Amino acid sequence: MLIAFRCLSGLMVASTTLNDGTIGDMFPPEQRGGAISLISLYPLLGIITGPIIGGYLTAAAGWRWTFWIITIATGVVQIGFLFLRETYARGLPNGSFKTGKDASLLSDYSDDVSVFGSYLWMVLSSNDNLTEIFESQFNVSQGPVGLTFIGIGIGMFIGAISCTLLLDKWAIRAAAGGAIKPEYRLPVMVLGGMILPIGFVIYGWTAEKHVQ
Repeated sequence: MLIAFRCLSGLMVASTTLNDGTIGDMFPPEQRGGAISLISLYPLLGIITGPIIGGYLTAAAGWRWTFWIITIATGVVQIGFLFLRETYARGLPNGSFKTGKDASLLSDYSDDVSVFGSYLWMVLSSNDNLTEIFESQFNVSQGPVGLTFIGIGIGMFIGAISCTLLLDKWAIRAAAGGAIKPEYRLPVMVLGGMILPIGFVIYGWTAEKHVQ
């Protein structure tokens, strides 16, 4: 039952894919980079604050209360759906749309998206073993072990703010007065892509050698 409901809770994360579409409805192309950077920061910070709160909550009240807190928070969020307005300017006349006969779960499959998803899985999977490493390798107790995520949160915050300041300016300059294309913002990711594997090597080596 625990595994089944954990899978169901993972389905809720799919709603974050609507963030980009919402930003696309509300902002012109020259402002979307910064807006997406900020709105993407909130679910990422949830990954950081969750273990911090969960560590102390589990130590004080037991692991079951982590699920009760999530249930309560989810219930409050569901109420918000009753009051949120449609961001798409033209809207849908009858609240629905027709799909083609060839529409299926695999019709929108994309190799590029799959590669990017694998990259995100690699990054986020490192969070799963962070608490285990600090508890087993460094003997950090159950409560304070969540504080080890603060460094990751600071890095995400700096990255989001940097992208907010740079993405749109970079795209406008690359467009040179023409239409702004999404790929004009990709060069900003090069630096992070180079630093990430170096960080994983340092992370693995220091964990193996018990170096803090």
